[in-house]
Amino acid sequence: MKFKNTDFEKPSDSPISERASTPQNKPAPKRAMYCLQCGYDLAELPARQCPECGQAFDPDNLNTFAASGRGEPAEDEVKEFTKRMALWIAFVLFAVATALGWLIVYLWPMVF
Repeated sequence: MKFKNTDFEKPSDSPISERASTPQNKPAPKRAMYCLQCGYDLAELPARQCPECGQAFDPDNLNTFAASGRGEPAEDEVKEFTKRMALWIAFVLFAVATALGWLIVYLWPMVF
């Protein structure tokens, strides 16, 4: 018994275009890069040196530039810090409320 050829080729008049079947060529998002020394915006510079202060940087090395300018923390760092502080405050408030609840339940009858 012979098998039929199972190779599939898309017909040229297919409604699926080549453009739709290939990934879109979208530009990469702009990476925030700031000079470690002066905070100058280094994104899309042709030279690998800060034009304001002369500090060298390498776009492929994250240790040679800052993610935010002028010593300000990056937005995700602020969000992470805020979330941690909110969780810590909620934990402390819960612990205090629990302790006060136990004190009231067990000490109130002894006092009065």
